[in-house]
Parts: sequence; C-alpha cells; structure tokens
Amino acid sequence: MKVEIYTRDSCQYCEAALRLLQRRKVSYDEIALTDELAARLRDQTGQDTTPIIFIDGAHVGGFDELVELDQDGHL
Repeated sequence: MKVEIYTRDSCQYCEAALRLLQRRKVSYDEIALTDELAARLRDQTGQDTTPIIFIDGAHVGGFDELVELDQDGHL
C-alpha cells in the first residue's frame, strides 16, 4: 500500500492522521503543501481541507475518511 499525505504546518488534523498511520505502522510519504500545489489538488480532488490523502494513487479524502478506513479494517 502506497500512502501519500499532503499536509500543512500547524494542522491538527494532519498531525492526527500522521499519528494514526504511525500507530498502524503504515508507511507513508508526507508532502508539504504549497499554495500552488494546494490549488492543483483542489482542482483535481475538489478537497479544500488538509490533510489530503491518496492511497495507491486514489484520493481517499482527509482525516475523517482515514479514520473510517481504519475502523473498517482497511489500513
């Protein structure tokens, strides 16, 4: 499983998502969002909040969706 997580500094949901991935021992690539990258991802995904998470190249959403995946046993 390849996880990419786009984050911003001082984002509590980003920090919580990273902690969840670490607890589950899921490896991930963390990418710091710039304004330009955020605009491109917003156009691509429609998501305007962080973190922005992709698993195996598919956009899964943000922190809430990551928690749902974990609760469903898909992490």
